[in-house]
Amino acid sequence: KRVTAALAGIQGPEAVAKLVERRLAALEKARSFIDWPRIKEFEKDLAATLASITGEIGSGSASLAVALLLRFIATAGGVFARTLSSGRLEDLYGEAIEALGPLTVRLGPAALADLPDRVMALADRAGDIAPAMIGSLLEQASATDLDEWDRLLADKVAMLQPGHLAHPYRVLRQAVAARRNDLDGWIALENQKPGQLRDGLAVAEKLLAAGRAEEALSWLDVEEPSRLAYADALDLADGVLRRDFRLPARIALKARILEALGRRQEAQGLRWATFE
Repeated sequence: KRVTAALAGIQGPEAVAKLVERRLAALEKARSFIDWPRIKEFEKDLAATLASITGEIGSGSASLAVALLLRFIATAGGVFARTLSSGRLEDLYGEAIEALGPLTVRLGPAALADLPDRVMALADRAGDIAPAMIGSLLEQASATDLDEWDRLLADKVAMLQPGHLAHPYRVLRQAVAARRNDLDGWIALENQKPGQLRDGLAVAEKLLAAGRAEEALSWLDVEEPSRLAYADALDLADGVLRRDFRLPARIALKARILEALGRRQEAQGLRWATFE
């Protein structure tokens, strides 16, 4: 298959694309389960398809390669549903996502503007790797593109509510807010998360870095300890079970905040009490 693709590449990327399109069409229609005796051959087949997209096609036509790469990534949901767990398959789709960035920077303005809608239309089919695919594209999106991404992601969160499935897309909206340097928007999205998914330490860290120490302190004080017990070797020796497994990180950050507020003696007292 690699040789065939290389020979087709002599005629140009369109000739290779026809070979890849046939393979992707078969992949999209397939429903049979792939067991262990066949998984290695299947992995090689996917690797050859991906190499053709990023190699012969990508070197000749970025727009064609991006279209086929998105279609390839969108097969992930179906592929993982009909195969046994395979680290190699996960790596292949990870490589496909990594290849998106270098190809999309070569797209023209019109193709880039159309990208968010095209990607979100494929998100459900891509399954669990969809957020990673979107995240790779957010890293280099323009300010205008970020607005469109945020709108589409907000629609996705609303559609998936209530439920944990909305969480990765809300995190992506926070990535957009971070790109815009919109700390208040980032915190507002954190507040929308269910209590067990809210990260008060992350909020406090960002607020402290922004010079808003009083607000940072309030976030540390309201965060609820984990419902899981935690103990390291010394805790077990002392017969102690802690509910807050991030206690060292929490106290270290709280002490830094207190020092930023000019309360150095209180910060040192907190460190000492925790040590005791």
